[in-house]
Amino acid sequence: MTYKDYKEQALSLPMFYPNVGNNYQYTIFGLTGEFGELCEKIQFYFQCGIPQNVIEDISKEIGDVLWFIAACDSELKLDLSSMFEEEFEPFDKISLEFQIKNHLLSLIINIGKVNETIKKSIRDKNGIINKEEIRDSFKYIYIHLLCLIHLFSLDINQIMQENLNKLNDRNNRGKLQGSGDNR
Repeated sequence: MTYKDYKEQALSLPMFYPNVGNNYQYTIFGLTGEFGELCEKIQFYFQCGIPQNVIEDISKEIGDVLWFIAACDSELKLDLSSMFEEEFEPFDKISLEFQIKNHLLSLIINIGKVNETIKKSIRDKNGIINKEEIRDSFKYIYIHLLCLIHLFSLDINQIMQENLNKLNDRNNRGKLQGSGDNR
């Protein structure tokens, strides 16, 4: 499944936040929050070793991060699909722990850059967003997310499909709103 396919399917479900199509702030805050949850799961990974349920939790959080990337892409009209189809090769010669921490820090830096660009556009440019600067940050967010997927021996297609299954299930049960991973 490509990012473009995932985005189309994920965003075809009813949206659960106000002012869809005109609320990039919600999606940026959501991306930041979900990334925090991903970091929490990875921290637990380092504290507890490699239990399978921790890897599954990491996979689920990556799915949530991907959904918010798609929502940010849509709200900000960035058209990230072509950038995310590029191939990359993660490097394998550095310790696993160092690589994971390096990619987490890079994700934090780039999510911070997105937030900073939005803040400055609100403060200095009457809300007009520099899309190229944001697109570059999202490219690096996606690359580092793919590297984490690789380092945890996960499959992005499986993550996307499981995330779509979860969203469809929540939609069918009327549980898109609310909080908690297992609602």
